[in-house]
Amino acid sequence: MSSSHRHWRRALAVLGLAGLLAACAPAALAPLPTLVPTFTPRAATNGGPGATVSGANGAATPTALIAPGSGNEPTLTPTGLASPTPTLLLVDSPATVTDPASLSTPAGGATISTPAGGATPTPLIAPPPSPTPYSPLAPLAYVPAGEFSMGSAPGTDAFAEQWERPAHTVALSAFWLETLEVSNSRYALCVAAGACSLPLATGSRTRPDYYTNPAFADYPMVNVTHAQAQSFCAWAGGRLPTEAEWEYAARFPDGRRYPWGNELDLGRGHFARGEGSDTERVETYATGASALGLLNLAGNVWEWVLDWYDPEYYAVSPRQDPPGPAAGTERVARGGAYATDPQFVRTANRLGRDPNRGFDNVGFRCAVGEPPANAPRLPTVTPSPPAP
Repeated sequence: MSSSHRHWRRALAVLGLAGLLAACAPAALAPLPTLVPTFTPRAATNGGPGATVSGANGAATPTALIAPGSGNEPTLTPTGLASPTPTLLLVDSPATVTDPASLSTPAGGATISTPAGGATPTPLIAPPPSPTPYSPLAPLAYVPAGEFSMGSAPGTDAFAEQWERPAHTVALSAFWLETLEVSNSRYALCVAAGACSLPLATGSRTRPDYYTNPAFADYPMVNVTHAQAQSFCAWAGGRLPTEAEWEYAARFPDGRRYPWGNELDLGRGHFARGEGSDTERVETYATGASALGLLNLAGNVWEWVLDWYDPEYYAVSPRQDPPGPAAGTERVARGGAYATDPQFVRTANRLGRDPNRGFDNVGFRCAVGEPPANAPRLPTVTPSPPAP
């Protein structure tokens, strides 16, 4: 074959391949439109206000991403937001519909806010109620209204002292009294809240770190003045009991000589422990509880009460709810302490102490007329006096 024939055959083959490729090639694609992430809300009907959102720099309005419905009030469920649990749905009133990017959820949020003039979000699930605040009061025992003979009548008690006389009838309104002495940990809550000052000393008789050591958190608060005790009770929603209230609660219901009865029993309270002894936990000696469930009314620590001390006050005391003397130099303490001799833990015994000093054997408990709603209460125990 001549060289000219070979060239022609080559040229025909190239042309045939080119034609085949041209037949298989796809048609040219139309250019993609630019998408603008905005809404074009429908116009409001029934005379309601409309809303317009224009494109950037007055450009052509993009196609609506949500087709208009038949109602006035579209329900929007924002997406792409950090939703709390449970999810809050927003019900939009016929006002300005805004870009969902303007709806924000705070960190850990439970509220979705809208700009001024926008829709007000309505939670479809009510939030849980706030937890009830912790009460700093110990469980309260109800002390019913009644009358009793206060003090010591002649011939009824060999250990009676002259300032326990004359015995006199007192009528008291009902009240509530803490079943426990105020502890270090409860007092520390008041200090942390800024309502109480630190004790005058942080040690007890044998423990230098008594107030600061967590091992003694549930031991009775000591080394506080009378005013500091009043401050705590006021902060907790109560007050100090009056001297008459304290004795009435301790002797209820039959005028007993000790909180548990008329017979002395060293195993029923923390008293007469001698030198080197110290306080015990406020919840000890359950067998020494009074008829109303009050612990450690005999021993552990003396307890501040509200009254000024006057050894002659019983001769002039009013019958109904006696408030104590109008003034004085000492305040009354009741109940005895860990090293107190047995005759001084009787329910009628009285002691006057300097109210401006703190003592390592004097604490307190609080009374209330009407307990706060969150205060713990014992089931009402009101045993009837024995039949005559």
